[in-house]
Amino acid sequence: MGAEGRYRLIRCLGGGGMGEVHLAVARGAAGFEKLVAIKLIDTRHGADAAINRSLVREAFLGVHLDHESLVSVLDFGEEDGRNFLVMEYVRGFTLSHVLTFMDSIGQNLPLHAALHIVRSTLDALDYLHGVTGTEGKPLGLVHGDVSASNVLLAGDGRVKLSDLGIASVAGDVIEPGRVAGKLPYLPPEAFAGAARTASWDVYAAAAMLYEAIAGVPAFPGTSVEAVRKALRRGAPSLAAHRPDVPAALAATVERALSFHPERRPRTVAELRAALDAAAPPRLEDAAGYRALIATIYGDPRFVQQHGQLPTSDGYTPGTGPAGNDSTDLAVAVPTVGRVRTRALRFGVSPAMGAAKAREAGERFTAYLTRALEREVRPVVLADYAMLIACVVDGEVDLAWMPPTVTTRSPRLRVFSISRRWRCCVR
Repeated sequence: MGAEGRYRLIRCLGGGGMGEVHLAVARGAAGFEKLVAIKLIDTRHGADAAINRSLVREAFLGVHLDHESLVSVLDFGEEDGRNFLVMEYVRGFTLSHVLTFMDSIGQNLPLHAALHIVRSTLDALDYLHGVTGTEGKPLGLVHGDVSASNVLLAGDGRVKLSDLGIASVAGDVIEPGRVAGKLPYLPPEAFAGAARTASWDVYAAAAMLYEAIAGVPAFPGTSVEAVRKALRRGAPSLAAHRPDVPAALAATVERALSFHPERRPRTVAELRAALDAAAPPRLEDAAGYRALIATIYGDPRFVQQHGQLPTSDGYTPGTGPAGNDSTDLAVAVPTVGRVRTRALRFGVSPAMGAAKAREAGERFTAYLTRALEREVRPVVLADYAMLIACVVDGEVDLAWMPPTVTTRSPRLRVFSISRRWRCCVR
C-alpha cells in the first residue's frame, strides 16, 4: 500500500482517554475495499508525549506479533498532526458488550463459553509472554490491560485480544501517582506502585473469567479508592453467583485472584492447565460457542443495544455498530511508509491438539516460505468449521484441508498429487 492509498472513516466504534477507534474502509487498486479499524489520537492530546509514545509502542509491538488470538497491526502514520494506527477489524463486539447484553436479559454466559473465551485469551498471553528478541532471549512482554472491553469476539467464533497501548517489559515501574490499566482488573500490588510483571496478566485473566461467569466484576469500582475498598471486602465466592460452577473451577479462579502474587499460578500457561484440569475442555465447546455468539449477535434485543455487524467485504450503510449511517464522519487519511509484502496466513485445524498443530504448521510454513520466497505463517483455528469460515471470509490465505490445501490468493496455487506437494506462483 503506497502513499496514494486512502482510508475512509465510516463511524466511531468507541473511545477512551487517548482517542477514538473508527471503523474504516481501506481502498486499493481495482476497486479493492477491506474493513479495518483505525485508532486516532484525540486532537486534545496531539502534543501529549506519553500518549503518543503509547500509540507508537502499540504499533511497533503489533507488527512483530503474529498469533491467531491477537489483533494484527497493519499500518501506522500521521495526518494533520494526528497519529493513527491501522489494525485488523474484528467483525464482532467485545466481551463487555456481550456481558452487558446477558445481564439485560437476566441470563448468565454459559460456562463453556466463558472458559472458551478465557482459554483463547490465555493462549494469546502465553505467546506474548514468550516473544523473544534478536538474540533469542524472551523480551518479558506484559500486556497490562487485559479486560472484557479489550477482548473482541468475532461473529465467526474467533477470540482476539487487543490494545497493546500500555504493554511493557516485565519490571517496568508505573509513574508515581499514575495507575495504568482498567481498575477492576489490576492486582492489589498495582495500587502500591509495584513493578509490572506477568503475574498481572494472570490476575487480570482470572478477574475477567470471574466476571464472565458471575456476570459482575470481582472487585467493581470506577475509582482507585472504590476498587481498594472492594479489595478490602474481598470477592464473593463464584458459587454464590453461580451454583453450577464446579468447586475445583471456583478454587482455581480464587487462587489466581490471590492478593499475594506468589500464591497465584506462576504463568498464564499454568493457569490454563489448572482451568483445563478443573473443567476439561470438550470437542464440542468451540462449535457450541460459535453457535451461541451467532445467536446473540442475531438477537433483535442485542441489535437494538449495540447494532448489527458490518459486512465482511465492505461497509453497508445503516448496518454499522451504532445502528445508523454516519457518512458525514467520512474523511480521507493518507497511508504512509513503503510498500510491504504481507505474510501469507496458513490456516490449520488442531485435529491432533493445538500444540501439535502449531508445531506441524510451523514446520510446513517454514518449507512454504523457502519454496515461495515469501513469508508464510501458521494460524491454528479451533476446528474445521472455523477453518472453512476463515477461508470463505478471506481471513486466511491458505488452509490445510486434507487431502488438499485450499487458497484464495490469485497469485498462489498449492495442491497435492500422490502425497507430494507442488507449489506454483503466477
